[in-house]
Amino acid sequence: MNWETHPDLSQAACESVRNGQLQAPAIRHSGTVALHMRDAIIGILVSAGLQAEVEADDMRPLTVRVWGDGTGERLPRTTWGRRI
Repeated sequence: MNWETHPDLSQAACESVRNGQLQAPAIRHSGTVALHMRDAIIGILVSAGLQAEVEADDMRPLTVRVWGDGTGERLPRTTWGRRI
């Protein structure tokens, strides 16, 4: 699954980084949106009966780990798309 913030917000954040404006509101807002979306995605997946959590990879803090269907069984990659 892949999702992205609105292109205007992404562009504004990227331009701020390129210009060395690391405290720019666009960067802060983009990060806040990304964290809220990650948490919303986890909530939606859990509501659908899946086991999902923030991945414990500090190099990819927005990664969502989906590993099962609530029964303790590992969820096959092709199953969950049909289940929802």
